[in-house]
Amino acid sequence: MVKPMTLRTRLIVSCLTCSLIPLAIVAIATYRTANDGMAMIEQAGETALEERAFAQLVALRDVKAGQVRQYFEDRRNDLQTLTDNVASANQEVYAKLEAIQILKKTQLEGFFADRVRNLETLADNPAVLDGMMGSCTQCHDSGDSDTIRDVTEADSQRHRAWLDTYRTDYGYNDLYLITHTGEVAYSSAKRSDLGEDLTEAPFKDSPLGRCFTKALERTTIEDFAPYEPAGGEPAAFMAIPLREGDMTIGVLAVDLPIESIDQIVQQRAGLGSTQETYLVGRDPDGATSYRSHRVVKKGNRVGQPKSGPNIERAFAGNSGNMVKSGSTGHVEVSRCDNLHILDLQWVMNTTGSLEEIISPTPAGRTKDFLTEFSDSHGYGDLYLLTAEGDCFYSAYHRPDHGTNLAKGKFKETNLGKLIRRVTDSKTFGFADYEEYAPNDGAQAAFVAQPVLDANGEVEVLVALQLPKDGLNTVMTSRTGMGTTGCTYLVARDLATEAIEFRSDLSFMDEEYVVGHPISAPYIDEAMKARNAEGQQIFQDSHGDGVAVAYTGIDVYGDHWGLISKIDEAEAMAAVREMNSTNTAASNRLLTWVGVLGGIAGVFVLGFGLITGHGIARPVIRATEVAEQIAQGDYTLRVDSDRKDEIGRLGGAIDGITDTMNRVLGEVNAAVEGVAGGGQQIADTSQSLAQGATEQAGSLEEIMGAMEEMAARTHQNAENAGQANLLSGEAKTSADRGNQRMENMVESMAAINESSTNISKIIKVIDEIAFQTNLLALNAAVEAARAGTHGKGFAVVAEEVRNLAARSAKAARETTAMIEESVEKVKAGTSIAKETAEALAEILNHVSKTTDLVGEIAAASDEQAQGIGGVTDGLAQLDQVTQQNTANAEESAAASEELASQAAQLKELVSQFKLRGQTGETDGFGMPARVTSASPPKVGSPTPQKSPQPEIALDSDEFGRF
Repeated sequence: MVKPMTLRTRLIVSCLTCSLIPLAIVAIATYRTANDGMAMIEQAGETALEERAFAQLVALRDVKAGQVRQYFEDRRNDLQTLTDNVASANQEVYAKLEAIQILKKTQLEGFFADRVRNLETLADNPAVLDGMMGSCTQCHDSGDSDTIRDVTEADSQRHRAWLDTYRTDYGYNDLYLITHTGEVAYSSAKRSDLGEDLTEAPFKDSPLGRCFTKALERTTIEDFAPYEPAGGEPAAFMAIPLREGDMTIGVLAVDLPIESIDQIVQQRAGLGSTQETYLVGRDPDGATSYRSHRVVKKGNRVGQPKSGPNIERAFAGNSGNMVKSGSTGHVEVSRCDNLHILDLQWVMNTTGSLEEIISPTPAGRTKDFLTEFSDSHGYGDLYLLTAEGDCFYSAYHRPDHGTNLAKGKFKETNLGKLIRRVTDSKTFGFADYEEYAPNDGAQAAFVAQPVLDANGEVEVLVALQLPKDGLNTVMTSRTGMGTTGCTYLVARDLATEAIEFRSDLSFMDEEYVVGHPISAPYIDEAMKARNAEGQQIFQDSHGDGVAVAYTGIDVYGDHWGLISKIDEAEAMAAVREMNSTNTAASNRLLTWVGVLGGIAGVFVLGFGLITGHGIARPVIRATEVAEQIAQGDYTLRVDSDRKDEIGRLGGAIDGITDTMNRVLGEVNAAVEGVAGGGQQIADTSQSLAQGATEQAGSLEEIMGAMEEMAARTHQNAENAGQANLLSGEAKTSADRGNQRMENMVESMAAINESSTNISKIIKVIDEIAFQTNLLALNAAVEAARAGTHGKGFAVVAEEVRNLAARSAKAARETTAMIEESVEKVKAGTSIAKETAEALAEILNHVSKTTDLVGEIAAASDEQAQGIGGVTDGLAQLDQVTQQNTANAEESAAASEELASQAAQLKELVSQFKLRGQTGETDGFGMPARVTSASPPKVGSPTPQKSPQPEIALDSDEFGRF
């Protein structure tokens, strides 16, 4: 039977029980405080780490988006540069053709003007009139005694011999004297038309017959037409009326040499291998045909049909330039001008391959400028097309070269459609990636822009096939993507409405190349709207979570999407590890509190049982120990040697104190570690926040400086571009001046030569006057000898002598004037040559200056673009830095809260007194004993976990869609 507890025992048990209540309250409060603190830290840390992971993903997305936008801006700038160069080359081509046309036109019109003057001089020559009168029996039959002169047969033959020499010297095919009734009285070449009547068939409608009819009234030229006496070959005639007083006694006609005309027209100076000049005339039936032989296109001869829209425009009085498809199949540029030569309806046309003219291959080089540009920038191809869509230039001469892309077999390709759009809109255009047959069916994208003339009409189209690896180079750069991250571009195919890749991911899956269809929820989100932008966790096609940041990109008006993604497992690895650590810490704390409560309960129960059996007195030591435990002092021990229940109770109490020492020691050490770690995190976070704030301020200053530098560089680029334009204009003007000066030098040389010839002729006249003077003097002597019968003749001889003297004097004065003119012409020629050489040197310097200014303009433009890219990158970096600053400040605040709660927990635990502390004694003034199972020293360092890993930057493994 159990003995009832005494009042003393009951009081002791009650006091002991009451002492356990504060302990329980402290334990529960400590657990809840620590657990709530860790939960708060876990929540704040999880939010901060998630925001940090997404901020890094968004920053990566925005950097890539900026690079993509800059890439397409660079492509447009390249196209603009090409368009400006082609426009400038076009202007130079037209200016050059115009200069060639003016020179040859002037020479040809001068040639015919000289022939007209020569015929007029010849028509006034007495030898011609005598030759005509000697054969003009009709004149004698008319009975006009005031007009008719008798010419002996000997004089007539002598005059005709002189005419033969004249025809040979001037290179005419034939020279005719034709009576006013149409009879061919004289033919130097003595062809079958000699003696024929030009008013009768078959000569009435021949070119000579038509020329004779018109020449009875005025000087005229009859155009080339087949002429039977010339072997059926085309012949052209020039004729002038021969008059004796007021009476037309006949016609002087010459058969013009085609060789002299070809010599002028076929000059090759300043022309390329495909360029040439030729003449076209209007036939009596209204058709048009050649009036000169062609050199480049051999076989096209005088009289063969030739027509074209530019020729008809010139005949209508609209001279100018035209780009057209030539009979050779190549696109040609031509300059057509009307000629003003008496009755002739002629036009002069200079033409050549537009490809050769616009982009010639410099001497010593294997590639032209445009091909070198395409090679250096990595373009798939570079095209030049006419307004009608004819592709006359291709850097790499694929099957589309030489075809009509707007109307031909490739018209349904994306390039063909682009050409039609750009031609209609007269503005820049873009064609998204599609399979392009001339490129072996590979995916290709294009940009195109027109060159407009002064009237706003399309002259030439410039198109570029975008580089194959241009976007891939930007998108496959893996910096900041971790082991499973990637970025790529997508766009919607307008024909199929399917979403396709616009950059390769072949390193992840060999099928993931440009043009391959792709579908995922986050891709659909990115392609919903042009301004779509966001970031969140999605499920991929395998059910795995992926962290995605997406944005829309405007590509020349087309909507593309940019995706930046990483597997959720990698992105949130730090969050999961932090949650796991916090859960383990919470469970460990709960275990400690449970163990402490259990031990206290066992102690109370044991003490109650002992006191219930009436053995209180033997356990005074145990009572003292219990009282110390109730006060939080676990340094005492019972150390009983008894073997009965009291001994076992003492041993149990000692075990309790040992366990409590160990458990509370570990709690104290953990609290010390949490407090130290929290303080360290707080210090680090504060330092990070301060550094991020300073970095943000520095970035703002750098951005301000970069923006100012960008503005100045942009201004420099504009100034350099303007200087380049002015240099180009100066070069063109200098080139024209140089050409005109060369023409002036040639003209001065011709004048010099003509003056020399005139001087020689004058000297001959002077000699003739001298001989005439001698003959007149002899005649006067003979007349004096004749006496009275010679007086009349003496008077005549004297007059002849005076006339010869005056002629000699005039000849000498003329000679002096000519010689003076020759000297001045020589001096002018010398000055002109020096001026031409100076102009050539100036042109050379201007050309070099133009090239240098062009390079400076291009470099300044690229520098402005580069600074713009740096400014964009700094802006994005500033945004990320601001975000990091906010995150660091939040982490610092959470760390300070953690340190505060750890300090409170440490203060609570410090209320317990443990063995091993200095000055410890048992309840009787004896030093307390410490068991072998001593707890860790308070404040000893606990193992620190390594910092949570951020997203890795250099792995080659990737997540799945």
